[in-house]
Amino acid sequence: MKQLNSHNFEEVYKKLDINLDTLGCVMLDLEPFGSMGGIVRSSQDLYYSSNPDRKWIKGWVAGSVPHITLLYGLLDNAHNWEKHIEAVLDGWKMDTVEIDHIGYFESPYEDEAYYCLVAHIKVTPELMEGHNRLEFLPHINTFTGYKPHMTIGYIKKDETLREDYLKRLNDFWAGKKITVKDGINLGYKPKDKPMTDTQRVMLKKMLEWDREYSYPYSHFDNILDIKTLKKEMRGLISGGYVEICRGGMNDDGEVTGGTGFYLYYERLDEIKKLTKKD
Repeated sequence: MKQLNSHNFEEVYKKLDINLDTLGCVMLDLEPFGSMGGIVRSSQDLYYSSNPDRKWIKGWVAGSVPHITLLYGLLDNAHNWEKHIEAVLDGWKMDTVEIDHIGYFESPYEDEAYYCLVAHIKVTPELMEGHNRLEFLPHINTFTGYKPHMTIGYIKKDETLREDYLKRLNDFWAGKKITVKDGINLGYKPKDKPMTDTQRVMLKKMLEWDREYSYPYSHFDNILDIKTLKKEMRGLISGGYVEICRGGMNDDGEVTGGTGFYLYYERLDEIKKLTKKD
């Protein structure tokens, strides 16, 4: 059976207003590997993407700051949820991880001919606990099961070259432990884009309504069309001005459904200043 992933159901996520390209990620950084025992024999073996949107495809990456993913799929950028991530991970720590074996992934891009070499990490109870703790935060699973791995590097698509690297990497690194660096890696920060006039109007309206619970999309009826509203709201969420909720209960014990939004309380003074600009 072919392995399913979230991209098999893109239309479902579009209807749920979930952008699969902007999901949050929490990672653990590992101590750099250097050349991994002189594994790289020639720089000509390595593959580099010329596409600026694929800047992570850059030859031998294990020599800089390798990492493993603890959880991918948060419904917001991890930097916007830093305090919540710290709360669910409080008291949890990993000192080392162990390489189970070295494998590879095929390139998912038709215009990029490479193999991605990866170190599959042994799933221990401690590592699984960290992953499970993060699952208490709103997220989607982009793949079935948790299969932690560390990207080692990208090599040109040549089967003989691939098998040579896999043999030497497994002989040298399988079963070895790697030190986990202190702290957690929250991935790329939200893009710092200027606030649009439409977003400023939306924030101003939310301040005027002064509700103690969430603002549903219906509050913006006759102000913005739904397509524009969703686009601009995504910008406010990624910018850290608005938090999203999906159903819940208000202070009167009434169940509220659908998608709603809160102003980010800790930035309320900043939001008030922004909405006063001409």
